[in-house]
Amino acid sequence: MLTVLFKKNITPKIVLAVLVFFFLLHLSGHYMLGTEAEESVLDYYQLNYRHFYLIAKHISPILLFLFLFVFKIDMTESYTGLLIMRQGNQYKHLLDISCYIALVGAVYWLLYFQVFYLLSGTSHMLSLREMIRLIVIIAQTSSLYFCLSRVFRNAQTAALISCATVVYLSMQSQGMADWLTLSPVPLLVIVTNLLFIIIDITKKGVLHL
Repeated sequence: MLTVLFKKNITPKIVLAVLVFFFLLHLSGHYMLGTEAEESVLDYYQLNYRHFYLIAKHISPILLFLFLFVFKIDMTESYTGLLIMRQGNQYKHLLDISCYIALVGAVYWLLYFQVFYLLSGTSHMLSLREMIRLIVIIAQTSSLYFCLSRVFRNAQTAALISCATVVYLSMQSQGMADWLTLSPVPLLVIVTNLLFIIIDITKKGVLHL
């Protein structure tokens, strides 16, 4: 299943093109607002006042990542995304999806944040912290998306609500953002969503969107 997902969703050209686009997006902030390119990434939650442009720059990479690598998994038989077979290995596909999102997120965001780490010369731990934060946000949003897909029976509605959640997280203060992304709270949210999916799969089986 992981092989199928990687073949369908990832090519070196896609990753490189998106990274270049994000780099130019953030670099433009230096000329448009007089801010350093890395501020909206590595120091985003430390900024007391954020322009709309800074907020847009921060959430655009997350939303595009979700649409490219997560929202294309729709839980139908034809896509073989979250197809759960009623057999001994009943939840293997759910595990594969989770591993896929974690692996892609780790590789993608590692590359993404290293660009701004090299630009800023700040602590490497800050870059690692923000990478972990983004992976947790992606895991939260992804599990919420799959959970809502089963609730509403509509992938578009689930995607819109998930995107709104990302926007909400991006507008929080540093303290609130740390509580929502770097504490046990997001882990509880992720586990709760996955448990609901497992229970729903047990009762209803494959979901046709």
